[in-house]
Order: sequence, then C-alpha cells, then structure tokens
Amino acid sequence: MDFADKIKFLREKILDMTQVELAKRLCVSRTSVHNWENGVSKPSTENIKTISLLCGISTDYLIKKNHPLEISLYNIDDQAYKILKDLINYFGERNENVENYEK
Repeated sequence: MDFADKIKFLREKILDMTQVELAKRLCVSRTSVHNWENGVSKPSTENIKTISLLCGISTDYLIKKNHPLEISLYNIDDQAYKILKDLINYFGERNENVENYEK
C-alpha cells in the first residue's frame, strides 16, 4: 500500500471521516487531504504526527514503505493495557493451538 492509499485507508476505515472532517481536524483544506490521497502531495511532518495520534498508530506505518500497521500505546491507561495484553495472549494461545493441530 503506498502512502496515498494509507492516508485514505486511515481516514475511511480507522477514523470513519470524510475528507472535509479530517481537513477540519488538521486545520487544512479539503483539497490538501484530496491531494494526499491522490499522491499529488504529502502532509507535513506535523500533520503526519497528528494523523498518527488521531488513529492511535505509529508514524512508521505512514513513513516507511511496507511497514505493518501497529497501534500506539501512547496515552493508554492501565485497564486498557491489561485488556490488550489479555487479547494478545488469547490470540497467541489460539494460534499455538491451531499450529499444533495442523502438525
């Protein structure tokens, strides 16, 4: 997925916003968002940071080619951290069970 596709994916699937709504949150024009999503231009470093914070992801996903989508644990409370840890453990154990079953 190229940079433009990532911006559109995050706006539509993660933020569930229109171009106008995202533009307002970033204090830019709708045309700027449109241009980012069509590969005409790229957002400033500050806007990349803000998009990452809004989505709860690392900036690496946007900046680096072929970098996986990772959630950011910045500003997460202890309860949410425990829930995430439990989910990761659950799916890790489930994946091990599937792998053992396939052997």
